[in-house]
Amino acid sequence: MEKVFYHSLHIRLWTWLAENPGKEKIDWPEWIANGGAVDDVDGECFACKYRGLDDCENSCPLDFDIKENGCLGYLYRRWMWGCNDYQERSETALQIANLPVRAGVITK
Repeated sequence: MEKVFYHSLHIRLWTWLAENPGKEKIDWPEWIANGGAVDDVDGECFACKYRGLDDCENSCPLDFDIKENGCLGYLYRRWMWGCNDYQERSETALQIANLPVRAGVITK
């Protein structure tokens, strides 16, 4: 079975977070738990779901320099803990939404 990265869901989640900077990933209304139709995934992360148990550095479907400051090139950490205001949190979420996909990754 081919691995598929649900890129469109990744974009929808992170765009929603950019539009709702006071919310967390778990609050996304499209999760089944919140009345939507999208299956819940561990960590509420479609990139992590794609990579499974493989290491992040070599298996993340998103294209960024992971060796530079960790997950999503520090963007995730900045969104989660480092943003000082909603404007910065929103801008960071949009950056995450718009990260390119690595060559060869099958997307939906």
